[in-house]
Amino acid sequence: ATEAGNIFVAADALYTVSDTHVNAYFDPQELERKLRERLNRDTNDLNAYIELADIYHHVTRNADALIELNRGLAIATKIKDDPKIVVAITDMQTRKFDALCALGEASRKSSESAKPNLAAASEYYKNALAVALLPGLPLDLPVSALRALADIAAECGALDTAVGYYQQI
Repeated sequence: ATEAGNIFVAADALYTVSDTHVNAYFDPQELERKLRERLNRDTNDLNAYIELADIYHHVTRNADALIELNRGLAIATKIKDDPKIVVAITDMQTRKFDALCALGEASRKSSESAKPNLAAASEYYKNALAVALLPGLPLDLPVSALRALADIAAECGALDTAVGYYQQI
């Protein structure tokens, strides 16, 4: 039998190393705790808001990601004169778009405990579209939001509305 590899713990990660692979495993709760500590020390730490939103997005806590991104954006817009802040704002807005789309997609899906909520999904995608139209964001973002809105309208039988969204693409 071949050796399975070695296990190492460094910083906040568990690493497994073999001849062909290196894998890293993180504890999201521990990362969240450390980022909260950073934000308690410095509420203007925009990277901490971004990293916290990324963790929430990774573990499908997109509503929490959206909250943190909105907090970070509120702070960033107050100090927007620094060129680094402009990059952070664009980064947070792009992540906000992603979180809104993830919430929209989750609302479109049914589960054992809930039916699809197409009205909520549509609202999330409308908000995502508003974010996507902000200056400096990738040009393909509005297309994604409009396509999702058109699909939802078609699912609801509102074909004229669906066509209207498709025409905007």
